[in-house]
Amino acid sequence: KEISVATQNPDVTLTDFTYSPQSSVPDEDVLLSAYLHNKGGSDTNATVEFFIDGNLLQSNVVEILYNSSTASSAIWHALSGKHDVKILLTVVDDANLSDNEIKSIVYGCTGSSILVISDNDAQASTTSLGSESAQEFRKILSDLGYCVSYWSEAEKGSVQIDYLNS
Repeated sequence: KEISVATQNPDVTLTDFTYSPQSSVPDEDVLLSAYLHNKGGSDTNATVEFFIDGNLLQSNVVEILYNSSTASSAIWHALSGKHDVKILLTVVDDANLSDNEIKSIVYGCTGSSILVISDNDAQASTTSLGSESAQEFRKILSDLGYCVSYWSEAEKGSVQIDYLNS
């Protein structure tokens, strides 16, 4: 038998942030999504605010039941370059305020499209670079404004010609 212990007040936390598409062009709609979980003992309403470069993009009020999860989303019309995202969660009588903010970065690309392939399916490595090097290349290229896609051979296998031509 499982026993759960919770505060009487709501305890809502931001658990994750995603955006899609990962590489957007200027004026393209980008879906920003924040994921919340209430591990407290009562239902509540939460205000979720999305900020881009310090400016309020959208504010949503969502109902979240105790011991449940929900999502809140906003649409951002992409601009070129690197942009700071902050998601701020406000809940009346929240039991823990330390987990009510997420900061991240989104990219609007203006350069060429580049595919970064992580050849991480090899049995042995001939370089001292770790498996995170492909992600580091992806970040550097995105910071420079390129439209970057990432392919992990360990997860997806070899890149097929149909994918490259799409």
